[in-house]
Amino acid sequence: MAEIPRLAALGSGGIAVIAVIAVIAGAAGSPGSKRLSSAANGTPTTTKSSAGRVAESDFGKGWPLTVTAGTLDCHKPPYPGAVTFKTDDGTVYWLNGTAGDIAAKQGWRDIRPIWAKPRHQLFASQRKDIGVLIDAGLKLCPRG
Repeated sequence: MAEIPRLAALGSGGIAVIAVIAVIAGAAGSPGSKRLSSAANGTPTTTKSSAGRVAESDFGKGWPLTVTAGTLDCHKPPYPGAVTFKTDDGTVYWLNGTAGDIAAKQGWRDIRPIWAKPRHQLFASQRKDIGVLIDAGLKLCPRG
């Protein structure tokens, strides 16, 4: 409660400056945000999906895989929201639970063999945050 009077003491000019800083910080986004927007503009590769190219160079230290690049895919019905990652050698890995549920039927592999471990692990099974790729893949999903 003590913070509210402090903000009021800034006056309208001070609050406006804080608002501008917040907007600028939000626009900067995460290291992968630049590529996420271009990946979202990927073109359909088949009638059942929409794909977008992603690479380690676009995500920097946030890149969660041991391979350097590949193609994200978000599949249309009958598997809406199934996000996969295809390496340059043509291997397709499932990224989210929706894709995992149908992976065996589709011939998709588990992502864990190429899912990178962080530099400083707290426990043996710890992996880098793969959410950045799942989020980018979900942005590719067809709107309905």
